[in-house]
Amino acid sequence: MSGVIRESGAPGGFGGKAAGKEETMVLNVELSPADREILVDVIDTCLSDLRMEIAHTDRQEFREQLKRRKEVLQKVLDRLV
Repeated sequence: MSGVIRESGAPGGFGGKAAGKEETMVLNVELSPADREILVDVIDTCLSDLRMEIAHTDRQEFREQLKRRKEVLQKVLDRLV
């Protein structure tokens, strides 16, 4: 696995939000095929766990947080496969 990582976004690196809007950060990581396969498996497991947790969560605010996390993980997975 290569250690090449490039980032862009808010000044100072991994910045958050400015004036209430999300900023986009580009992060490129080179993975070997074996590392990519492991990462895909880990994300698949996390997505499965999140689906179960979303289904069993009573608090609406927490459920929405979990759904946002699931959406992000799904986007990452879509880019890996």
